[in-house]
Amino acid sequence: MIDDRSDPAQSGAVATMRAFILRHVEDGLPAGVLDAGLASLATFIAGLAGVNLLADRPRGVYGVFFVAFMLAAIVPQYLVYIPAEVMAVAVPREERLHGILQNFRIAAIPTMSGVMAVVAAAVTTRSQADAATIQAFSLTVLLVLTLSPAQDHLRRLLHIAERSWQAAVVSGFQVVAVAAAVGFMMWRDVPVVWVPFGALAVANAVSITVALLFVASELPVAAPVGRGLRSLARSGKWLLTQALVPSIAGFIAAALITTLAGAEAYGFAEAARVVAQPILVLGTGLTAVLGPKAMAAAMDRDRVLARRLNRRFVFIVGAAGLVYLGVVGWAWPGNPMAYIVPPAYVVKGLVAATIVGAIASGGLFLFINELIGARKEIALTVVTLITSPLVVAVAATSAVTGAFSRPLGLMVDDVARYIGYIKTLDGHYRGSAADDR
Repeated sequence: MIDDRSDPAQSGAVATMRAFILRHVEDGLPAGVLDAGLASLATFIAGLAGVNLLADRPRGVYGVFFVAFMLAAIVPQYLVYIPAEVMAVAVPREERLHGILQNFRIAAIPTMSGVMAVVAAAVTTRSQADAATIQAFSLTVLLVLTLSPAQDHLRRLLHIAERSWQAAVVSGFQVVAVAAAVGFMMWRDVPVVWVPFGALAVANAVSITVALLFVASELPVAAPVGRGLRSLARSGKWLLTQALVPSIAGFIAAALITTLAGAEAYGFAEAARVVAQPILVLGTGLTAVLGPKAMAAAMDRDRVLARRLNRRFVFIVGAAGLVYLGVVGWAWPGNPMAYIVPPAYVVKGLVAATIVGAIASGGLFLFINELIGARKEIALTVVTLITSPLVVAVAATSAVTGAFSRPLGLMVDDVARYIGYIKTLDGHYRGSAADDR
């Protein structure tokens, strides 16, 4: 046994490390990262069924439907759920889980509006797949769409209420359920086109049940007076627009790539996205814990705290991203992803480019929370309206750039958004007392 007290320098280093670990545990960062990691692992398992079991052309169709699902899920998330979460940040901790059932009821109609995105995916891919494939993807995406935004909302509320470890348990059940569902459907020889989104729907249903058990005592409590679709939509309409525009741009880009470069090329890009996803997962996990703090810092115009949080966030995402790039960026014998997701490595360098794009995207997550806390929803929307067409413009080159047009378009968009976010935040903090400290 080593006694660290024998060396003052070593003792100081150990004390610093202990303080560092304790501070992060108290902040809930490990639980936040674990929660996001497990939730993404569930999606990853379902995605593996999509990219590995499907042939090249159906894989590209699956990728288009996945983009449609992400687009549709944005409507309830940003119109209802996130504005409700911003309100929760501003109230005492013991009141942050109030009104959960009301949030679900308010979000019902916005959730159903996602049918339009699914119809658009079906129309876009009708020449690339048979009717049975399109029907299977359409029905299972609609099922996931009714469950996934609500499950994400429950987990984010648990983080806001400082019950992050419960959120991680919810995601743990999601992983077990999706693995069991994939295994069961393969055992029963269910057609593979039903597996990816079907298993994800089962997993969301199971994890929602677990989350509701954790918050059962809060369910009968009514939401604060005045919370309704109209009040939430005041800021939610701008949050929805700033999230919807890039998703629409991404959907148009997917359609362009599928048309100009072929469904196979988009299928390879989708496989590379699956490999790069852990970087975005890390960013999501950190944001679940640091996001409410960044919102509060912006509300208080405390630029010092906001900068500290962002430096911490960007350092962790950037360092982890570079390590991940070195390990899985290229196909080599020590790369596990080359064996797990072989289609991602058919196009040389595609995975590396996609990971670099994921690092750039993940590094912006906390800025968005900060801008929401600063009540800069309109400015956030304006930045998005200016930058999102860049994704479509790059996708229009896909006849030449092929699958690379997807990560390249996202990188161009990320750089432009970063410039817009920084300028907006500079204006928010300029002249504040906290900025002068």
